[in-house]
Amino acid sequence: MSESNKDKTKKIKIQFLSVKNILFFIIIFFVICGLFKIYAKNKDNNNFKLIETKIMNSADLITQKMAYRGVYTYKAGLDIRIPYITERSHNLIYTAILTAGIDLEKDIKIINSEKEVIVELKHSYIKDRYLEDESLEVYDIRGSLIYYDKEKDVIESQKEVAKNLEKIINSEKSSDSVIKEFLENADMKTKEIITALVSDLLGDKKLVFNFIEERSE
Repeated sequence: MSESNKDKTKKIKIQFLSVKNILFFIIIFFVICGLFKIYAKNKDNNNFKLIETKIMNSADLITQKMAYRGVYTYKAGLDIRIPYITERSHNLIYTAILTAGIDLEKDIKIINSEKEVIVELKHSYIKDRYLEDESLEVYDIRGSLIYYDKEKDVIESQKEVAKNLEKIINSEKSSDSVIKEFLENADMKTKEIITALVSDLLGDKKLVFNFIEERSE
């Protein structure tokens, strides 16, 4: 074989090796990229599971309590009511312990997207209430000439207080600004607590809260 042919053969081999090396590095690059994506996806899934677990275990933390102080006016008597004659009344001050929050099994959904962790949830509502019997105070008693039994009226008014409290709580357009503010603060506390619990697991993702219904005005 002549020198020129040897040189040509050598160049072809070198070129073949170069192409082979380039292909090899390209394959290695894509393999590494693929492994990195799998690792990143697994890490993201694991972080999301931890986020779900932390949120679903936060029921006690996001539950808010308040001592609600109310006044109820009790009136009774004949159909034709004349104060002090046919109508009797008194005012009753009471304290109720209200608990606000949501049911984490029914009222919340957590969604994992590429750039966000989305928390869809209901607004806080009154989950429990407890009327403190020892807190009841009767004042401004107005008896009736026709009939008056103070003890019986007070017992009856206590039953009416419980009904009135339920009416205030369950009214969609309650005029009670104290309970409204309490529920709005419970929403804010829920967001703050969940954010604090999962912020270290978000990475580059944004935590988004979406309430799934509007609160009544």
